[in-house]
Amino acid sequence: MRASFCIPLYNASPWIAQTLHSVVHQISAKDEVILIDDNSSDDSAQIAFNVLNSANIQFTLTKNIKNGACAARNQALKTSKGEFIQWLDADDVLGAHKLSSAIRHLERHPTQLHACGWRSFHGDFEESQFSDDVNWRIIPEFSSPAEWLARDTFMVPHCYAGHRNLFEQAGPWDESLTINQDGEYFARVVAKSEGVRFTRRNRGVLPAVIRRFSIEVLTRKGRLSLPKHGIHGQNCFGP
Repeated sequence: MRASFCIPLYNASPWIAQTLHSVVHQISAKDEVILIDDNSSDDSAQIAFNVLNSANIQFTLTKNIKNGACAARNQALKTSKGEFIQWLDADDVLGAHKLSSAIRHLERHPTQLHACGWRSFHGDFEESQFSDDVNWRIIPEFSSPAEWLARDTFMVPHCYAGHRNLFEQAGPWDESLTINQDGEYFARVVAKSEGVRFTRRNRGVLPAVIRRFSIEVLTRKGRLSLPKHGIHGQNCFGP
């Protein structure tokens, strides 16, 4: 398995289809999607299943055996089989070429962490005006762990991709934390790495994670009943 997209899912029915479409558009036969439903009360899991199943890609959709986003991410990483890990939240969108840009570098430098910039948008993704909340031009292409952490640039989980060994060496997400879970986790990952490669553009396209700022929307629609061991998507690309 080449890469695993690890996604915690909780009450994201307005956004999860768009999130997964951004994955489907860049996934290959060697990749998989791991989606952990954190006991949603809406139809997020049903929507996710419909999108992934119709795309005929390799995926696993299962319930969080605990509670909380950190526990869901830990379960996703444990379930995954990919050599490389791409994090993603259920209400966000990956920029075009994000994964291919990361893997090209990580295949040559598996002990480094790959990062890219992010942009924010509000409302409808297709009609939204995007803004850069960070001056990405001042971020060097390569930083040592100490330089990256000292700069303290605000990043989101899906900016990062890396070899699974790096994430496993850093240890699990801290399930006891209620704030700044991603900041604490990726500080440990960066510290275990041999540096951070930052990519601004790839073939003229910003390989950025495009972050959606939104409030939680709760719905009471039908739910997909997930079996204990989850649902595994078929691979239309062959055995």
